[in-house]
Amino acid sequence: MHIGPTVDLRNYEKYYEKFKKDLGSEPRCMEFHIIESDLTPELKQKMKLVNEFLKDKNLAISFHCPDHPLNALTKARLENKNPDYAKLMLLADALKQIKQKKFLVVHQGFIADRDVIEAMPLDVLVRMKKAIKTIAAEELSIINKIFSNMTDLNTKSTADKLAKSQSDLAIGAEILLEQSPVFAGANKLVHITDQCFEDFSNRNFRMVMDISHIALLVHYFKQNKIAKSPTNKAKSDLAISATKQKEKLNWMEVLKKEYNGIPKSLQSIESYLQMAKEKTAWFHLSDANGIYVANEGLVIKDSKSTIDWNKIIKLIKDKEFGVLEILGCEKDYAKIQKSLKYLRMNNKELFTHENN
Repeated sequence: MHIGPTVDLRNYEKYYEKFKKDLGSEPRCMEFHIIESDLTPELKQKMKLVNEFLKDKNLAISFHCPDHPLNALTKARLENKNPDYAKLMLLADALKQIKQKKFLVVHQGFIADRDVIEAMPLDVLVRMKKAIKTIAAEELSIINKIFSNMTDLNTKSTADKLAKSQSDLAIGAEILLEQSPVFAGANKLVHITDQCFEDFSNRNFRMVMDISHIALLVHYFKQNKIAKSPTNKAKSDLAISATKQKEKLNWMEVLKKEYNGIPKSLQSIESYLQMAKEKTAWFHLSDANGIYVANEGLVIKDSKSTIDWNKIIKLIKDKEFGVLEILGCEKDYAKIQKSLKYLRMNNKELFTHENN
């Protein structure tokens, strides 16, 4: 597997050079995280600079779409309003400046207030999820047209044709879907779709496998006692998890109702990876040690990790691309550096493709 860093539009040149030094060779993949404040008319010029940076590099690249504009589309449809595609159109127009094949990571898992979802009976939540998944599939078709420039990059013949095209051709982005964790950005917000692999059955797109997200989901069903979500901001999620108070989360419990028990993909991390292996194009690598926001995206390897990295590496080592997506790494490169160092020291087989 080729391992690379996650970067943003402010640090990519600096992080590329640092990662190159730590890796001991040219990185072969990199993911740009686009945040909602990046979605301005200036983004087009910034992407031109990114394209200049990429010109002489053999880099596979992905761009992570901001979650909120995607969530807003589904929310508008649920409220019988017209969805606003303006921000996505702006991003699509800017990405045309990148004159090479690229991935766009799309996170469709619908986000809602925890208090609202917890008040719903499971039968109502099942019906709501069904409606959301239908809408998401329809929206994804529209999003794909926006970003693909009507070009299908999923077929080998088309990809081969594009590889031989003129260098200034605006090549579309292939959409990659990412699964949802338990919570969304704060413990008062929750994802209510796209946790298990089974949720993606009606969307015929390749995927990003976020190892940390899968670990959170699997850990929920494995543990017997789940800590209550923090109410005191001064307390960390990890401190709360030590209280070991029983609690069931209905947006997770509903999966057992939908799939007649714990979904097969969430019975273990290995089970998820095995089921999704044919659809996986890209990996997000980071550690996890619980179910809450503060338990995901951790430096590898965390002292309380719920991930058996030796087992996971054996399953994914022959895949092509994985990026170290560590929470807060955009401000602290050392988090990427430490994760890379651990993997190189303990999982050398993961790096057999480097220099190839």
